[in-house]
Amino acid sequence: RVHGDSPVFKAFRRACPRSFLPSRGSELDRSTKRSPSLMAALASRIRVLCFDFSGTLARIRGAGPGEHYARALAEFTGIHIESSTFNQTFKGAFKAAEAIWPNFGASAEGFTNSRWWELVIQRTMRDAIAVATEDERLRDDRIAAFSAVEPRLAEALIARFATAECYALYPETRRVLERLRADAATAHVSLRIVSNFPETMDPLLRSLGIREFFDRVVVSRAERVAKPDPSIMVRALDGCSPNEALHVGDNGVDIEAARAAGFAGAVLLE
Repeated sequence: RVHGDSPVFKAFRRACPRSFLPSRGSELDRSTKRSPSLMAALASRIRVLCFDFSGTLARIRGAGPGEHYARALAEFTGIHIESSTFNQTFKGAFKAAEAIWPNFGASAEGFTNSRWWELVIQRTMRDAIAVATEDERLRDDRIAAFSAVEPRLAEALIARFATAECYALYPETRRVLERLRADAATAHVSLRIVSNFPETMDPLLRSLGIREFFDRVVVSRAERVAKPDPSIMVRALDGCSPNEALHVGDNGVDIEAARAAGFAGAVLLE
């Protein structure tokens, strides 16, 4: 039994104080949401703690993905474009790819994760060059320079985003995970990750030094289903009752998926 004053929930109070949202219809939902005894009530029943990854445990280093795209283009071609331009074009490229091939192309026949990202990188780079280069001749020269190194550049960027070179833990992440894991060992609570992410998650967690904290890592591309579909949440439970699970995430998709799956509750980081 985990007690309400245990390190688990002291850690949660520090790391996740802003919003606790019990699933509608659950016993916790029928209780007083803002009661001081909420964590104690929760502690008596939780057996699985699930976490989202990006925006919850870690973030992209620097000024977003554009910083890494700008650095790669400069490294491979000598062309310098502001990272803010890449952030803008990356959003458009990612959204377009997700609309045509959802979930990193998981359901597209023969469509690998690398191929999906190669197309995102190609459009991000070409659009950034077009936006940043008014002179038509210079623009054509820059596009040609990028095309000459495109396969190597894309391979390098994909590899970098699977490491701590491009991702950083939030300052409190390791401390909270260490306390949670220490307490969870005696309370028979399993820590897991459920994230809309490709299969590069596992090497990324190892590079960040936190893979050891999680008993299971469930990513959307491997499962071929993504949040807010509740089935990915259920798959992470391995037979445990959803009413004994809690999910921690940073946006409404996490809350929607956890509630739809029947989780006891969800912690929303804002």
